[in-house]
Amino acid sequence: VTGVQTCALPILAFVYLLHPYLGHVALLGALVLFSLAIWNERRTRWLLAKAGEHQLKATDFTEVSARNSEAINAMGMLDNLQQRWLGDQRAALSFQAIASDRAGTLVSAAKFVRFTLQVAILGTGAWLAIQDIISPGAMIAASIVMSRALAAVESSISSWQGLQGAKRAYAQIGRASCRERV
Repeated sequence: VTGVQTCALPILAFVYLLHPYLGHVALLGALVLFSLAIWNERRTRWLLAKAGEHQLKATDFTEVSARNSEAINAMGMLDNLQQRWLGDQRAALSFQAIASDRAGTLVSAAKFVRFTLQVAILGTGAWLAIQDIISPGAMIAASIVMSRALAAVESSISSWQGLQGAKRAYAQIGRASCRERV
């Protein structure tokens, strides 16, 4: 998010220099898109955490089973253990699929918002140009500049999940290394 702020804020300031109304439209758009990113993270956080738990459980189970593979084969328990492992894998995939569907919906909503904002800034710019407050060139410039700024904010929505996933994976590595020490 910090990279988006450093990239988008000067661009939004430039839109304000063209005219405050245009700047308000661009700022409102950036805030709506950023809100969508936060909402996306909150809607998928629990699901991805549950998916990670099931994946970790399946991985731990596989490691324990591999250490005891001779005994497992000798007792004929392989099929039952495979079904147990598959259950955890299916649960992890199920949670991931639900989270992915929700994230996809919000990414689509963000694209819709961005296109709507393009129309809004062109409409605002056209109104200002008709009133002879700004030139038509300033209207086009505001549209182009705002689309560049909001593209950065919108891309943060897509990459937000990756960042959150990396944070969770790092935390899991820390927990796994603590278990191995004990």
